Amino acid sequence: MKKVIYLALILCFISCDGPEPRRPIEVKTGSYIKQSIKRNKLLLAEEEAIIQRIIKKDTAHNYISGTNGAWYFYNKKTKSKHKP
Repeated sequence: MKKVIYLALILCFISCDGPEPRRPIEVKTGSYIKQSIKRNKLLLAEEEAIIQRIIKKDTAHNYISGTNGAWYFYNKKTKSKHKP
């Protein structure tokens, strides 16, 4: 009886290569990425418009655009004692 069980286990390990991966039914194109790019550009434009409206409303500060796209202002600007 033990020989039969061992033989069955050995045959199972030999014959089982592992699960076969499923293949997609239809191949998708890059349309999802194109739609995502369009959506992100629209969101960026809306966010930039909101930021510009906030800057226009705030007349107490002089906003400066940074090199990476950030906007900032100085609470208190002091002159540097060191010359470059």
